[in-house]
Amino acid sequence: MGSDSEAKDAVSEAIEKAKPVLSKLTFGSIVGYCSGAATKKVGKAIAVLGGLAFIAIQSAVYSGYVEVNWNKVQKEAIAKVDTDGDGELTVKDVKTYW
Repeated sequence: MGSDSEAKDAVSEAIEKAKPVLSKLTFGSIVGYCSGAATKKVGKAIAVLGGLAFIAIQSAVYSGYVEVNWNKVQKEAIAKVDTDGDGELTVKDVKTYW
């Protein structure tokens, strides 16, 4: 029983020491931290899925199941984000989105 009361005392002391910091935490900061952590997890999952999709496509191309015209893919992707219509992704295009 002596060690149990010592543990409670240590926890109580830690809580007392952390009171100034804990009192400054607001609901918004806690929710903000949680949403940031969740966004990080979702972002990693999306990146992994995108990578796996690319690997699957490349494997199918290598095996000869499909043929991908990468030049056409590149041109169409650039056309979607090219704001000034010059056919290239430039700093001017990025500034437009910024």
